[in-house]
Amino acid sequence: VVKDRYAEIRRYTFTNNSDQDIDLELTTYSEPVLAQHTHDENHRVFNSMNIFSEYDPEHQLLIFSKPVPDARESRYFVMHSLYVPDQAEAADQPDPNDWSDLVEYETSRIKFLGRGGSLQHAAIIESHRTLTGTVGTTLDPIMSMRRRIHLPKGKQATVIALTGFGKAREQLVETAAQYRNMVDIDH
Repeated sequence: VVKDRYAEIRRYTFTNNSDQDIDLELTTYSEPVLAQHTHDENHRVFNSMNIFSEYDPEHQLLIFSKPVPDARESRYFVMHSLYVPDQAEAADQPDPNDWSDLVEYETSRIKFLGRGGSLQHAAIIESHRTLTGTVGTTLDPIMSMRRRIHLPKGKQATVIALTGFGKAREQLVETAAQYRNMVDIDH
């Protein structure tokens, strides 16, 4: 958990100890909640109905917000990102087998799980389909991102999942920009 922001950073480090290159596919999944805990428990379906999602390609972020009925209420935002840190500082000759700069995302629970599906048997995972890139208002929103990583034998790769909360879209974009490299993540 980041000490000066409402954000969580999860670092995943993969080491290929085999004698062959491998390809990994990483997919995140969570459900955004933009209501107080008691309101969410009492009216879960209603609270998720008006959540709007967008994708920021520059920062590779999913951003969620919910309109407020009363101008005196605060509008809240949630963001999610899955990325390979320090990618911009990578070698001058990129590896043609490295797809880590390609990102997929999904915000529709029904498209991810399928009708009657579950997290244990999500349709989009079991059918090996591409995440659809759905954004806007969905009946049952999720935050899901996918990356594929080529990991040469004997090498390591680090992937970061960043989730944050704020009262302004710009605040979330700033948080995401701040934690794009390992130096800032480690401090």
